[in-house]
Amino acid sequence: MSSDLLSIYISRVLHILLPPEAGLDFIRTLSEFFSAFVDASLSRRRDLELEVSSQIRSLFAQKGWESSKFDSLLHDIDRMTSVDSIVDYLKSVINNSRHEMSPLPKSRQQMAPPPSPFNIGTGISNLRSSPLHSNAPSGTLGEVIQPYYKTLSDETILQYLPYTLLGLDSKLFVFKDNSVSLPSKLNNSYASLLNQVLESALLFRELKKRTESRSMDSSLIKRSFLSFLNSELNSYSGAVNAIFQNNPSSIIGVLKEIHPKVITLRVLFHLSDKLDIQGDELLTIVYNLTKLGDVEVQKTSNRLFSMMSVPYYEMVEHWLLKGSLVDNSNEFFISFDPQAENINEIIQFSTSRIPVFLTAINKNIGYRIFQIGKMIIFLSKYCKELEWLSSFTGHHTGTIHSYKGLASMTAHQLSQLVNQMNSELLNYMTYVVFYKFELFVHLLNCKRFMLMEASDFIEKIITNGSDIFDEPSISLTSGQLARLLVDSIKSSSVKNLDFRYQSRLDARILELSHGTIGWEVFTLEYKVIDLPINSILSSNGGITNYLKAFNFLWKVRHFTSILNAGFIESCNLRRNDLKLVNRRFSQIKQQMKRAEFSMNSRDRRTYWIIKTFNIVNVVRHEMLGLLEAITYYLSYDVIEDSFQRQLLQKFFKSRKGSGWESGMPVLSTKFRNHISEFQKQQVDAGERSGVHTELDVHEYNLDELVDIHTSYLSSIVRSRLLDGDVIGKLSGRSFVAQIYSFLEMMFQYANSWDQYAVLLVNYVGIVSLEKGLTQEAPGSEDIMELDDDLERNEESLQILTHKIYTELYLGQFKPQRDAFVRDLKSDNELRTLGRSL
Repeated sequence: MSSDLLSIYISRVLHILLPPEAGLDFIRTLSEFFSAFVDASLSRRRDLELEVSSQIRSLFAQKGWESSKFDSLLHDIDRMTSVDSIVDYLKSVINNSRHEMSPLPKSRQQMAPPPSPFNIGTGISNLRSSPLHSNAPSGTLGEVIQPYYKTLSDETILQYLPYTLLGLDSKLFVFKDNSVSLPSKLNNSYASLLNQVLESALLFRELKKRTESRSMDSSLIKRSFLSFLNSELNSYSGAVNAIFQNNPSSIIGVLKEIHPKVITLRVLFHLSDKLDIQGDELLTIVYNLTKLGDVEVQKTSNRLFSMMSVPYYEMVEHWLLKGSLVDNSNEFFISFDPQAENINEIIQFSTSRIPVFLTAINKNIGYRIFQIGKMIIFLSKYCKELEWLSSFTGHHTGTIHSYKGLASMTAHQLSQLVNQMNSELLNYMTYVVFYKFELFVHLLNCKRFMLMEASDFIEKIITNGSDIFDEPSISLTSGQLARLLVDSIKSSSVKNLDFRYQSRLDARILELSHGTIGWEVFTLEYKVIDLPINSILSSNGGITNYLKAFNFLWKVRHFTSILNAGFIESCNLRRNDLKLVNRRFSQIKQQMKRAEFSMNSRDRRTYWIIKTFNIVNVVRHEMLGLLEAITYYLSYDVIEDSFQRQLLQKFFKSRKGSGWESGMPVLSTKFRNHISEFQKQQVDAGERSGVHTELDVHEYNLDELVDIHTSYLSSIVRSRLLDGDVIGKLSGRSFVAQIYSFLEMMFQYANSWDQYAVLLVNYVGIVSLEKGLTQEAPGSEDIMELDDDLERNEESLQILTHKIYTELYLGQFKPQRDAFVRDLKSDNELRTLGRSL
């Protein structure tokens, strides 16, 4: 209801104050603008007020009329805080206008009407008033309202305003904290107008302080911002001086001239609030402002971004050309960890800090920039490829300088440059890593030695070192290990390898905490001290994982060797010490088929001894079968399968060509044949050496090579059979824990077998001796003593047989093996191993 009333009084005021020549369309349009101004005033939308005021002045300008008097009406309304107060004010304007009207004589009514309340100007002063309002008051609107709204004059205010706009105190305006004190002799209308004018003064003064307080900031990006800010403040000062040199006639005129600068100051003030964040984050905020819809904000932000981005692009340029990090304020998405040792840990890459103005060019450009600098560091510091890098850097430095720096390049040009540099470095680095430093050859040797592909070599170590491995670990010497290694190499297929690979082998002992005897602390090492290859193999615990795999396989091979040695010993016993006993056992078995056969005590002993001997051997056979199945599975289904899938298929393009021998690639030969010529190629006709050479291998950057090797090694040490976190569904125990449990049982069996073999030899000897004495002197005291020895020996053999077969095999091994097999069969990946058992 109040808004409807307001519209009515707006219309009435306009009909009173406007000349009849205005027309209804003009009045209607002006009424709409008037209402819009009231809404903006009540909501304190200063920007909208200025816009509407400008449109109203434009309407008057189209008619050729002066609007300054009407502006006074708008200024008075601007101080109102509610619709009701505005309606009351409009009523007072109408009433005052009517009271001041005086009836004119009829003779005067036919004469020219009095001047319009508006100073319309030359050529329009003869316009006639509507007869309805022929009693309009004389004088302007300002003159009518002046008695009610006294204030300081524009001339007085304008005298001191330039000082205030430049952030200086004056007689009228005094700065205090973040505000300006206005004179008491200032009405609300002028106060409202000055609030808008003095916004720029407060912004200027505060920005000046911030510029001075941050002048020593270490961030080059922030220094660029402060430099731009200082330039804009100087521009603002110049604009203020220019405005007042032209002697402005009104405060509104000053506001109109200073308003474009206020937008810029607002943007800079908003950004200066964020000077405590990282420079790259501030730069991203500025970039985002360049995408806003406001034209003035875009202009300011674009100019600012062009200036602030220069130091950032210089950081990118240094990284692209030299792999050097010129970043003292942690504002780049790449950083160094000085405490780390491996290149992949030293050079840190933060994906979240890649600025949006780079990803807007190409979503992968940040990662490629990171890889370019990393490959440069790798080739220079680790591979010593300085000559090639000098050619590479010189060529691309010229390209970048031809564009006057990266900051001056278009998005497409920058993207092309990064892609080209990445492609060239990737090609050359792949060549050097595979052909010069023989990455694949070393991986093949790690598999051969650390993953025990060279079985005969491992067997020789076990056989040749069995004596020293049984000794206490503290007694092992480096000389013993060195001799063992040399002897094992000479007596195995390893002797056919090039000496430069043999020399990398080293036999050493683990820390004594790993065990008390040589078997437990011995380990083998294939040394890859070449920095380029070491950085790949040692990343993500690679060397440690090789040692873990070797130590596990070493334990399996150790117990396989022990059981095999027991098998050989049992064969020798059967062939030598038990030859006669075993022959008699065969006869007894044949005779048992006849119903009338009856065994005497000697035959019963013969039958029993061979029977228990066979039982003990069967237990060994069961244990060996389990170990051989596990070894076969790990060797072929895990290690060899991982090698084929994770390395061969990923590294090599084809198995055809000169790079392969006997179905396996040998890259070092190819490298040695032409690497010197490759290095000597000169820059000619725009082409540089080593760019886009055709290789037999796929091209991978350093991170990808590390990931491939890590994945390969993890697929072995973290295979389901060896991963301690993989639990059998039925037993609730991990597969590897069950394997270690089996090894413990085999250790118990080996100890029991040693005792059993000694007792068995003694038993057979006593039986043979007793037989001879019986034939010579039946019933002698010696025979009685032998009977006692035989009885004790037989009792010990019974105890050991019971321990091996009943307690160890039936009580522990067989139930756990059955549970292990059930677990394997219930696992999709291990089902094949379960079926083989």
